[in-house]
Amino acid sequence: MVADPVVRAAHAMKTPSKKIPAAADPIPDCRRMGDEELFGRLSAEKSEADRAFAELYARHSARVWAYCRCVFGDAVRAEDVFQDTFARFFERGQQKTHVRNVPAYLLITARNLCLNAKRDTKPSISIEDLQLTVHDRPFENRELLELVNTAMALLPAEQREAFFLREYEDLSYDDIGGILSCTALSARIRVSRARKKLREILHPYVVELTQP
Repeated sequence: MVADPVVRAAHAMKTPSKKIPAAADPIPDCRRMGDEELFGRLSAEKSEADRAFAELYARHSARVWAYCRCVFGDAVRAEDVFQDTFARFFERGQQKTHVRNVPAYLLITARNLCLNAKRDTKPSISIEDLQLTVHDRPFENRELLELVNTAMALLPAEQREAFFLREYEDLSYDDIGGILSCTALSARIRVSRARKKLREILHPYVVELTQP
């Protein structure tokens, strides 16, 4: 059981806020294959490649979508990067590239596309915007989740990504470091700072939620 309300709300992000359109239905045989074998079949003839892609999409689309929403907040921009991530993933598979860790590869691809998309943009949320949501009453879990999502948009990108990968993906700090191109220690520090900053931003709500 997760005691910290901020972290508990982050875990609730495991249910995407948007229903992701499904690819073609995978067949039972594909469901028994590992990610690496399925990725190798993306370079096969069309019907087999489509079935392999459908299974990989079913397994990993939710985490990629949630990551894109974590980075952008805006569903429209997140959707663009999400679709581009899987398009490039499929194209890469057809080039007979060897990928051993499919989830990490997808997240790295999504991250690179997100960075490119955000390069010339500025944050559109301020601390004043968050303060406008204050109400003198306890918050339901859904409201807390919305507040945490808003608060996460105020974090530096490196902290927001590290926090997401730790609390949503349950990745080790070594794995987070591999995705973010930093050391495990740096990943741990980023997560710690993100937690601290979120608690500071959400202190009024956390106090209400933790009172007996």
